[in-house]
This record gives sequence, structure tokens and C-alpha cells, in this order.
Amino acid sequence: MIIGILKEPKGENRVAMLPEQLAVLVKQGIEVMVEEDAGVRAFANNDAYTGVGAKITDRNTLLSSATL
Repeated sequence: MIIGILKEPKGENRVAMLPEQLAVLVKQGIEVMVEEDAGVRAFANNDAYTGVGAKITDRNTLLSSATL
């Protein structure tokens, strides 16, 4: 299973999941892909996501690869 986290539209500062939450999924063997800069407005940069094991990617790749 591959879970994808998309960047929210302009005007929205929240993100679907923060790195701390994704860490739990990654530890369970679930692959997580995050759209580049998805968490920036929620004070979670790309390095924070890759630091817990998520993969940063572009929107098109995420949409074509993620199962959820």
C-alpha cells in the first residue's frame, strides 16, 4: 500500500498528516509519498517528512502511484 499526502489548495494552512503521524505508518511498513512542500504552511518542511521515511515527490507521480 502507498499512501499519498497532497498539498492543500491556497488559503489552507493545514496538511492531511504531519511527519510525527507518518512515522507510525512507515514503522508498520506502509510506503508514504508526500507532495513537495505539502506541509510548509503547517511548519513541516520536506526534510521533516523524509526524516521519518516518507518520499517527497511531485503531484503527478503521487497521483499515479498512490493507492490511498
